[in-house]
Amino acid sequence: MAANASVLAALRDWADSTYRSHHTRVGNHFHPVARLMAERTPKSLRKLPVFYPFSGVDIWWASALFPHAPRYVLLAYLPLGSLDAFLDAGCREFYAYNYGKFLGSSAWNHFAWTQTSDMLRRFTAVAPNCSHAAPMGVLPALLFTLRAHNHTLTGASVDGDRLTLSTDRTTVTFLRRRVSPDPEARLADLAAIGAADLLAPMLRYATIIKAAGEMTRVFSDDAATTRWLLGVSDALVSDDTGVPPADVAAAGFVVRGHGRYATSGDGRHCLQMGTRREMPFIPPCVKRKNCEALAGTSINAPGRAYAASEEAAWRRREAEVEADWLRLANDTAELPFAFGYAPTPNQWGMCRNRVWKEEPWRTAPRGAMLTAWRPELE
Repeated sequence: MAANASVLAALRDWADSTYRSHHTRVGNHFHPVARLMAERTPKSLRKLPVFYPFSGVDIWWASALFPHAPRYVLLAYLPLGSLDAFLDAGCREFYAYNYGKFLGSSAWNHFAWTQTSDMLRRFTAVAPNCSHAAPMGVLPALLFTLRAHNHTLTGASVDGDRLTLSTDRTTVTFLRRRVSPDPEARLADLAAIGAADLLAPMLRYATIIKAAGEMTRVFSDDAATTRWLLGVSDALVSDDTGVPPADVAAAGFVVRGHGRYATSGDGRHCLQMGTRREMPFIPPCVKRKNCEALAGTSINAPGRAYAASEEAAWRRREAEVEADWLRLANDTAELPFAFGYAPTPNQWGMCRNRVWKEEPWRTAPRGAMLTAWRPELE
């Protein structure tokens, strides 16, 4: 369904009022992101349409990295939300409160990353005093971010698993899709998205992979997935949860690193979320029955017995990826913003004596970033 004039006005009003209440949490946080992209990447990149798989609600970084993109396509398995719910005062009030809580936790992390559990808790919540029983969904988050980045909403529609927002400058499409853990099924899922009208018009577009957590497995257990992603990309921005740098370079991209990468300079150490070096071995999910056995279990679940040769090969691969990042992102200066799983100042203060006491840093590391593009875009 498409939003009529009254619904569209309600969406704009909610975004305006919520932004007025919370704009100080955002401030000029993303200005250094735009400056770095302007200084270190070809100008043509910033006008590419954007594909952001495993995005959550992170239109923040998509629009900051590529502010002039004609289209953003986000992919995550989160509820979309209801357009008509914004006509109900009870819904609007709850959405402002609930999203404000989420925004606060995001700001605490300097907008570098968000926990999946927090997204699920906030965006699957149902307003208690609302005539609509549907979950809040991602719609409020997208509306707020577009307003914060000075977009004017001109249209909105929900069609099945697709939410589309149009502004005076761009179009945002959010796809509610689950990506299979089975490499063969996963590739079919991604190919279906690529063949659809969402990506078909994007002859040249940029891909973002950031703070994808356990989705590092997507790019290390199946080379076909990596080849597909690079095959449909003309540019890439990533942290260490994305495609390994060597694979990007081998596909013919110009590759640049920014910031300082260190295996221990990572907020996940403080939160005990697990990093490449600490992650237990999980074999490639090459058989559907194996995927079914793993379904619903934690990626860090202990007690699984696997072939030693498979684990050794996997750990060699992970060590090679870490070595690539150490060579690529070795700037003497930190990034001017926190990126990926960089620890926040609060995490740094709590954990540096326990986790990072061996490191020579006097201030919190801010993460490492990869940018890449095809030579013809230079």
